[in-house]
Amino acid sequence: MTLWCIGLLAAQGKVEPVLQDPAFMELSKLVGGDWEGSVGEGAAVHNHFEFAVDGKMVKGNGTVTAGGHVVLRTQPNMGWDPVAKKVSYVDFHNHDTVYAGHVSMQDGWMVYDFTELAQPRNHFTARSRLIDADHYEFLLGNEVIKMTRKR
Repeated sequence: MTLWCIGLLAAQGKVEPVLQDPAFMELSKLVGGDWEGSVGEGAAVHNHFEFAVDGKMVKGNGTVTAGGHVVLRTQPNMGWDPVAKKVSYVDFHNHDTVYAGHVSMQDGWMVYDFTELAQPRNHFTARSRLIDADHYEFLLGNEVIKMTRKR
C-alpha cells in the first residue's frame, strides 16, 4: 500500500493504527531485497524482511555466519501492541531465546526497547536507522552493523 493511499484512508479514519505509526512506517522501508553486512571479525549478517498479515506486520528472517557455518538464526517480527499503542517487537534467536518489546522513533532512529522472555531482567536497547534506501546501520551495545540492500 502506498503512503498516499494510507494518508487518504487515515483521513477517513479507516487505517489500522500500526500503519500510521512512524516507527512502523520506517521499518516498512526494510521490506524488499536482502540486506547484508558484517559484525566482528569475519562474521557475515544476512536479513530479509517482508510484509505479513495484509501489510500490518514486518516479518524478518536472518542469519549470522562465521567460518562458513550459520551460528545464529533470527526471526524478528514487528506488529502492533494495542494495549501499549506501540509497534511490538518479538524476535526468536535460534530455537531457544526469545526477545520481546517495542520499537519507537527517536531523533531519526528506530529504538528497540526489549527484554529476554526467559530472563526478564536482561533488558536491552538497540538502535537502527536508514542512511538511504539501500543502507542502514544497527547498533547494539558496542557493535555497529552496517547493512547494504542487495536487490
